[in-house]
Amino acid sequence: METRDCKQFPAGADPDMSTLRSPVLRALYDFWIDLRQGDGLPSRSDFAPTNLPARLLPHIAIADVIRNDERLDFGWRLIGTHTTANTGRDMTGRRFSDIYAGENHDDLVANYIWVVRNELPLRWYGNSQFVEREWMQLEVVGMPLANDGRTVDKLFLGAVYSSFPE
Repeated sequence: METRDCKQFPAGADPDMSTLRSPVLRALYDFWIDLRQGDGLPSRSDFAPTNLPARLLPHIAIADVIRNDERLDFGWRLIGTHTTANTGRDMTGRRFSDIYAGENHDDLVANYIWVVRNELPLRWYGNSQFVEREWMQLEVVGMPLANDGRTVDKLFLGAVYSSFPE
């Protein structure tokens, strides 16, 4: 895959999809690749979550990209049950700027912003940032979606939480 203007990626992140460890995330990434047509990005309208195998559905999330001039915000459109069970909350319908406010906001949204600006998938991983769940390991793949094939307007995400160290 061609890397456009591939800016520096955040720590704990890797744009090389060959490093995906989870078979679930590999399957979601392969699904996204199959949606691509030519050089353009796939659109949210190119698929329904029910087109995915049932075993993958609990792991997916979709976030809207909200553009405020140069600043980006995001809103959770859909969050799978694997994520809600492991984080202990369901933030569907909420904006990131409301949920993740505070001094860690920029760090928490950096990977999402990277995917939007670079128009490329990104894998991120590490310990959970949720209070009292620091022991939990997390691997995520974020993939851009664009209604017009170019301007990222949604993110298709897969997440796998694990209680075992990698």
